[in-house]
Amino acid sequence: MSHATRSEPRLMSRQDQRTAASRQALLDAAVQVLEDVGYHDATISLIVRAARRARGTFYVHFSSKEEIYGALLTEMRHRLRQASRAVWDSERPLASLPKSIDLYVQSFSVDRALWLVLDGSSAVSEQYERERSALRAALTTDIRKGMVSAGNTHLTDLDPDLVSTILAAMLEETCATFLLYGDELSPDMITDHMTTLWGRVLDYEPAVN
Repeated sequence: MSHATRSEPRLMSRQDQRTAASRQALLDAAVQVLEDVGYHDATISLIVRAARRARGTFYVHFSSKEEIYGALLTEMRHRLRQASRAVWDSERPLASLPKSIDLYVQSFSVDRALWLVLDGSSAVSEQYERERSALRAALTTDIRKGMVSAGNTHLTDLDPDLVSTILAAMLEETCATFLLYGDELSPDMITDHMTTLWGRVLDYEPAVN
């Protein structure tokens, strides 16, 4: 009887490493161009110039400006979700809540240019609109799972999916209002207020040390 052998991780060849490095250089350059000139004026020419790559190299990895920024938006969504899951402790929901909210709030400052693309996505690209919907859905799902894992029971007369969607929309729109288009509130103040509001709505008990 034959035995299956565990395949060893394949080491990247030098060519693979160069290809990956070129792709990352283009992604980094695309972010820089976006921050410098905004989405409307960002061009493939500016991106390849900032990345110090040939124009043909761009098309090895991406078919269009829309695709490279779509890739950046997808990466941002995955980073947020992984980080949020890493800080959540179902046994200490009130202690976990500000950490989880703050990750999202800080993203509006760190990745402001990408959030601006998402905020105007419906007028720019169907792909970006889908990405925005996916990000909202991921946030809503994580809020819903947090409610369940914390054993929340006092909202039995409400639809938990709708509650999660409302809280997700509240967080997203608050961050957009004050961090994309105004500076009336600091990220820390938004995190503090959102934590208090959500803690009361969800009836999370203070963490016991």
